[in-house]
Amino acid sequence: MNLRTPLFQLLTLLTLIFTLPGCESSQPPGIYQNDKINSSTRDKIHQLDDQLFAAAKDGKLQDIEALMAKEMLENNDYKRTADQIGNNTKSGKYTLLDEYYIHNTNPGHNDEIKPANKAYKLGYHSVTSESYLSLMLLENGDDKWLLNVAYSKLDYGWKITSLDIGHYSINGKNAPELLAFANEQYKKGYLVNAVNNMELATKCLRPSQIWEYPNEKQIGDYYSLVSAEAYQKFKFPILIPIPSKPQIFRIMTQTQKGGGYVPTVKYVTKVDVRDTVALKQEFEGVKKAIGQALPGIDHDNKLIIFSAYNERPTGNTNPFSFDMVYKLK
Repeated sequence: MNLRTPLFQLLTLLTLIFTLPGCESSQPPGIYQNDKINSSTRDKIHQLDDQLFAAAKDGKLQDIEALMAKEMLENNDYKRTADQIGNNTKSGKYTLLDEYYIHNTNPGHNDEIKPANKAYKLGYHSVTSESYLSLMLLENGDDKWLLNVAYSKLDYGWKITSLDIGHYSINGKNAPELLAFANEQYKKGYLVNAVNNMELATKCLRPSQIWEYPNEKQIGDYYSLVSAEAYQKFKFPILIPIPSKPQIFRIMTQTQKGGGYVPTVKYVTKVDVRDTVALKQEFEGVKKAIGQALPGIDHDNKLIIFSAYNERPTGNTNPFSFDMVYKLK
């Protein structure tokens, strides 16, 4: 008896299709995190993540566009984001911080993800009934950037429907960690360091448009508190107590080429800044006395950049300056 009738062959084929490993299938409505996500869906998105990262690293905009939903290509906003991603893929690798699969039976509304084991929450907008969020960390020296990629399952496959990037951590610390670090420095009396690190905390407070820390208000309030105290304590110009009496007119943080931020001190000196021999001699005294002028700045920092001027810059002038580095570690 011949069992291989067309009907039998069709049933066999359907059985194979639905039992093959890696065949993608929807999960029941809900939000699934990391290893709770169906492996076939997760593997598919990982492939897309890899393609996006490789295209950004190589500056292949057309390859990035091929991963996007048609609607995203209607304006050019994504091009700036693609450039930012490319600028922060130089290390040649990324790590997945977290990922979420969302099956929403009522798409088109704003909703929240509040992971029980995470110190953040996410606000998202489901375009279709099935969405996926990939939170990718890109390393750039001592800094990490968060690349948030939102995929939606459309009738022509999984496509990117939202893309944004922002600072996740600076000098190896994220916003809550910088808050804790600044508070430690404040208690030691290192007020300038505390202000600088709170400024950095605000830079990585919202690493993505959908990201929010529960203590966001606390971070903003503490930054205001230490900034107000520093404003009252330090009146510019600040004298550096050495015989030549150079005067500090600005303190700021400055990003470095390889990532990370360092304090920068700008000061006016009577020594000709083009006479680098005499200037460096004075600088030896500046290094020894800077902790008296700005208590604690010579602690808890890898280095300080000093910019020496003979006259203070104004909105209309940009006088010559000479930069010197004080390595502390």
